[in-house]
Amino acid sequence: MSRLGRKPVPLDLSQRERTRIQEMMEDSTTAERFRLRCQIILASADGIGNDLIAAELGTSKVTVALWRRRFLQSGVDGLCDRPGKGRAAKPVSRVELRAGEREKLSLLAARHTTSQRTAQRARIILASADGQTGAQIAGSLSVTLTTVYKWRRRFAEERLASLTDAPRPGAPRTIA
Repeated sequence: MSRLGRKPVPLDLSQRERTRIQEMMEDSTTAERFRLRCQIILASADGIGNDLIAAELGTSKVTVALWRRRFLQSGVDGLCDRPGKGRAAKPVSRVELRAGEREKLSLLAARHTTSQRTAQRARIILASADGQTGAQIAGSLSVTLTTVYKWRRRFAEERLASLTDAPRPGAPRTIA
């Protein structure tokens, strides 16, 4: 006994809509998921049922029904991703510099006698103060995101004193 489902609402595409969808689908910069949505709409407009579209495109009937419904509600613009999907971005913890700190950090970052570690830490804090995100800082300075967050946190707690290395226990290193 075959199961009877609801018959999908037919899609009537204007020639303008069909041309626009085909152009977007054939554009080399179009994301694969968007291309799939376009294929679903074009096949639906040709009168092909959801089951056959799903089988031909290697997707589920639920996906086909979703994009048909979105197209009926919002037209071609309904095929685009809605905002707010995915993981929410971490809030940018912008570092607020006190009077004189920017100058001292700039000197540390530029001075040739400063250790590389301290100069890198100063650059991280300066970039944070300029409003860059952790990912932007990590990418531009070739450090990990964890490193960026660690030095932001330490600077917020101890200010400029946090940038210098703590003395290490034991005898100092010697070159043999």
